[in-house]
Amino acid sequence: RMAFVSLVSLCCLAVLLRFSYAFKAAVYEHIQQGDRLKDSATTIITKNLLKYQEATRNASLQGSDIIVFPELGILFFKNALDHAEDIPEPGNVNPCQSSAHNNLSWPILSNLSCLARDNEIYLVANVIDKKPCVQPNCSNRSNGGYIYYNTNVAFDRNGTLVSRYHKNHLFGERRFHEPHPPEFAVFETDFGAKVGMFICFDVLFKEASELVTKYKVDLAILSTWWFDELPEWYSVSIQESWAIRHNVTLLVSGIQKPSTGSLGSGIYRGAQGPLIYTYSPDWKEKLLVADTDEPLPQNDRYKDDVLEVNDRVMIEHPTVDYAAVKLEGTLGEESVCQGSYCCTVRFAVPSMNDSFFLLFKIGHEATSVGIKLGVQECMVALCEPKRGLPCGRFPYTSNTTFTQLEIRANFPVPDVFPVLVSDQLALTSMRHWNYNITTRHDAVLAINEKNPPPEPLLFAVLLGRIYDNDVIPPRARG
Repeated sequence: RMAFVSLVSLCCLAVLLRFSYAFKAAVYEHIQQGDRLKDSATTIITKNLLKYQEATRNASLQGSDIIVFPELGILFFKNALDHAEDIPEPGNVNPCQSSAHNNLSWPILSNLSCLARDNEIYLVANVIDKKPCVQPNCSNRSNGGYIYYNTNVAFDRNGTLVSRYHKNHLFGERRFHEPHPPEFAVFETDFGAKVGMFICFDVLFKEASELVTKYKVDLAILSTWWFDELPEWYSVSIQESWAIRHNVTLLVSGIQKPSTGSLGSGIYRGAQGPLIYTYSPDWKEKLLVADTDEPLPQNDRYKDDVLEVNDRVMIEHPTVDYAAVKLEGTLGEESVCQGSYCCTVRFAVPSMNDSFFLLFKIGHEATSVGIKLGVQECMVALCEPKRGLPCGRFPYTSNTTFTQLEIRANFPVPDVFPVLVSDQLALTSMRHWNYNITTRHDAVLAINEKNPPPEPLLFAVLLGRIYDNDVIPPRARG
């Protein structure tokens, strides 16, 4: 018994140490400003920087230590490469200190540096870095003798450039290059966090995980312009499941553009779930602020979110290639196996008002840019018939509450990403469910039967990423 108590104490101590520093964070969900058909590039850049200035000032006034901006929030227009800047190596460079000179070569970088300095705040933003083309195989992809990178930059409170990161995994983005070998951007802060950055599509790949497993960061930053896809690949479900799997604080800033299925930002405290998040296709910019050492809020949703939406934009797969077993009745247990790997569910509902299936897959998840992700998926999902399949389409409204729901599966890797999703794609509060994985990679997601989710459920997902099985064709690389 004493040994058991000691182990529990050590586990609790490890969690406390992981979140032992305290700071206030801000993330900005941004609406890209300007008319790409009518406005000049300079006008578009200025309009977006003014929004960044307003958000940074408001974050600073609320006591924030760091603010994060999204991917391609400034340079998103057709001739954006003409406004790329040769971003220097981080360290002793402070573009704001000699802005009269640097504005000639770093006009955007200088503006961002001054925003950080003037507001005494750490600032992370996305720009385009250009570098001379010196590789033999890059001449046919260069523009004016340069190659270009989708890039995050980070500044400290003095405006000094402390980190630069080139996106490792491009989602198409034919005008950009990928760094080879992959990059890892890590920096220290005066509030005690060791920070790692990545961008959008990177979140699905092993380098983002290695920031935690190899580089031991305890604060991760994700700038994104996401495109939603159901059931498990939509923005805030990816964000929360990544934070839970790695148990580090995650700050996510996204673009708000419902017409492309782009929305969703948040501040997540590791395995405890979101401190605050937004998922509202309302064409409104949002500044989310949270104290990382505050108790978890009763309501972790942004206060002005639109909760019921009837016309969401989603990427739809032409095929749904899961092994599927329909859940029948109000109480039961089902399993699907492939070789030595199994996916099992136990469930109970007051009334089964929708068609729920146990879904299992070992193989690949195809993306629209030609990359195939190695996956093992075990999930319970509300599913509707399509193209002659009993489960061919995933809706985002539900009428079925669960009093018992447990899914379990064994995986060949520890990289398992759990999420429980409620009606209208809301993240189910961690008060109502829990997740565990053993050293042998046996994973269990279960709702709290003494305090089950009061709202109808949509999906319960255990997504295993088999990084070594990824298939990345040459045309998908930078």
